[in-house]
Amino acid sequence: MGRIFVMGLDGASWRVLNRFIKMGAMPFLEKLRKESAWGVLESVIPPVSAPAWVTFMTGCNPGKHGIADFYKLDEDFNFIPQGYNDIKIEPFWYHIKHHKIGIVNLPMTYPPPKVNGFLISGFMSPEAEDNYTFPESLQKEIEKFGKYETDPYFKIASKNKRFLKKVLYVIELREKIRKFLIKKYEPAIYIQIFQIPDAFSHYFYSLLDETHPHFSDKEWKEYGYLIIEIFKKIDNTIEDWVKEIKKDDVFIILSDHGFMATTHYFHIIPFLQEIGILNRQTLNPLIRKIKKIYRSPFFQKHLFTFISRKIFFQWKNKMERKIKKKEIVENKEIIIPPSSSYGIFLNEKVGEERKLKIKKEIVKALQSLTFQGKKVVRNVVLREEIYEGPFIYSLPHILLELAEGFEFSSSFTSDTIFEEIPSTWGKGNHERNGIFLFFGKRLNKKGKMERKIRLQDFAPFFLAYLGYRIPAYMDGTPPSFITYPDTPRKIEMKLPLKKTEGEYSEKEKDSILKKLKDLGYA
Repeated sequence: MGRIFVMGLDGASWRVLNRFIKMGAMPFLEKLRKESAWGVLESVIPPVSAPAWVTFMTGCNPGKHGIADFYKLDEDFNFIPQGYNDIKIEPFWYHIKHHKIGIVNLPMTYPPPKVNGFLISGFMSPEAEDNYTFPESLQKEIEKFGKYETDPYFKIASKNKRFLKKVLYVIELREKIRKFLIKKYEPAIYIQIFQIPDAFSHYFYSLLDETHPHFSDKEWKEYGYLIIEIFKKIDNTIEDWVKEIKKDDVFIILSDHGFMATTHYFHIIPFLQEIGILNRQTLNPLIRKIKKIYRSPFFQKHLFTFISRKIFFQWKNKMERKIKKKEIVENKEIIIPPSSSYGIFLNEKVGEERKLKIKKEIVKALQSLTFQGKKVVRNVVLREEIYEGPFIYSLPHILLELAEGFEFSSSFTSDTIFEEIPSTWGKGNHERNGIFLFFGKRLNKKGKMERKIRLQDFAPFFLAYLGYRIPAYMDGTPPSFITYPDTPRKIEMKLPLKKTEGEYSEKEKDSILKKLKDLGYA
């Protein structure tokens, strides 16, 4: 029976990887791709890491697993961070009874659940974690290799060399730990997620993609050598993993979503106001002046630092929360969407006839929306059109997929629909097209696959490859370009609703929420 090794590159896209392959920074990946089945992965809508990785681990759409974002809103419209205990159904390892599992840095796995093997929690763990591993004793063992951080980048994430150098250090540290874990536990399936592509794409995307409208030769000279070193390091890590592949093993690379160039914010609040759906207060003149100063070329060039940006975010978020709470109550039909959800919520208390009318008006306006001759929305759908399940209510009623060049914003500090993104920011954001690659002796096809793989296809693949039957409730289908021990057959099974073992403590909630605010997610 073969083993499965999964390298998750959060936010990776072929567009960026192809550039560094052509530059000669990733010769092994170039060679590996010729011997592999690879192609484009289709993420969820919205292409946010929380629902994406939970779809990966459950094999189900967000309407079944209940995760739409890193947080949810309570009845008073306060942000409540979500974690492993908020996932409504069991992940794929619930069905794997006879094989050891190893999972490292997978988002939404805090608090760490019990598994037959080991698990190290990933993004959305509290900042000062008391326990982020299963078994609990593993924490002390891995910390012998150096200080371990489940989210090592968020404190220093901005356009600076210190951040890039930290990335190189983390890759080396994690590789030492990986080799120790594989030797000690001998897992049949090993999954490790690298945050790197997502973490620095948010700040350096205009340099990662040479076709970006704001690619800067000057900035490339300043940062390019470190960026190239990072991609070389990733390439070397891929090679190290593949060297350990034995007969019948399979090695997989995937991302939870891709990245695209962005140059302008699309502010949903003034858009809803312009089409007559939303009433809001007039923007405070003082806010206008402060924002104008903040976005001025002088400030961005001479005063913009991570600290000043953080201070501004904290002030802006505090101010917006006060305004939002009042405006949400006054606008009884529209619930203001969270910043990363790429969607619009309607108040469930609104009558069905009126709700349907609002949906039609918004969808029609979004479909025809253009800016500087470009289509703004690539795809707009109602949640029921693409998802189903008992927890579909957790998703926005209207879901958006924006065209390249535009980034979704629910900011209350803007009174224009479109606004240029500051030049010092990364000018890149999530899109649905991610990556996948399968390497192993059981492949019956090689080369670029025309058909996309979906995130929900991986959980049933893991089960089929290890000889388990696939539950009927899973939405995914194992890829056909690889052979299995036996023909995978679905068995009838109701949704295995997960038993919540506890909730975040108030200290954990505060820590996670602070992290989300600092990153601009809440």
